[in-house]
Amino acid sequence: MVRDGIKATTVSQMRAALAYRYDTDPSLYGKPCPTRSDAAKAEMRKLRKRDKRRTQRQAHEVTPDEIERLAAVSAMPRRGESIDDTHTRHAENYATMCTMFDAALRLDDMTRIEWGHLDHRPNDNGDRNLSVPPGKTDEARDAVITPRTYQALMAWRALSPTPDGRISTATSSATLGQRIRRLGQHADIPVTGHSFRRGRATKLAADGASEYDIMSIGGWKSPQMVNTYVNKQAARKVNGRLYPNGHAATGEASESI
Repeated sequence: MVRDGIKATTVSQMRAALAYRYDTDPSLYGKPCPTRSDAAKAEMRKLRKRDKRRTQRQAHEVTPDEIERLAAVSAMPRRGESIDDTHTRHAENYATMCTMFDAALRLDDMTRIEWGHLDHRPNDNGDRNLSVPPGKTDEARDAVITPRTYQALMAWRALSPTPDGRISTATSSATLGQRIRRLGQHADIPVTGHSFRRGRATKLAADGASEYDIMSIGGWKSPQMVNTYVNKQAARKVNGRLYPNGHAATGEASESI
């Protein structure tokens, strides 16, 4: 499994399961456990060294301009598709992308949000509140969407087959992620389902938001987690006053994200 590139967590789980079997099955008492052999330990050392060399590939952080490029691709009719079907599909895609960006949503967050989670009453600045139900972090949070996103949502709701149910017609995060990646391929943008969440964090940093403001908006638990999401180089290009003390280069937490 190590040589085939299987993930470390999977290998460790299998190894632990085998060891448990040898420790608890009377028919195996006294027999040497293969997971404790020198060969198995050597392979696990290789696995740990391999994982140290690996760096997690961060998702591309999508920008508002790129969302518009993706929307332009979405509005193009597919082969054999009627005008009404194109309009409906595009309305959902655009509303979904804008909502995921504004609220820093994961794919599974988007598939669980219902129309009832949207507060139609505008705030003083015209924004609307959106309640994000508990998900990966097991905690609900409040997000804010802009007037542009609200208009996109209302345009999609007028065409949605479930105007009182879930906003997205995708039944799973895998389905929604596939839709987004397909748009990105046609628009030549390496976008994934996590691109909107990371793009939102980077945009907030570029606008001068503090780490704790970003934590509140995205539901992150610590400043260190925020630092893994923010593309500091991209944020610095947008706003030269960010990271004046060089924190971006070291990855250290900064009070001035």
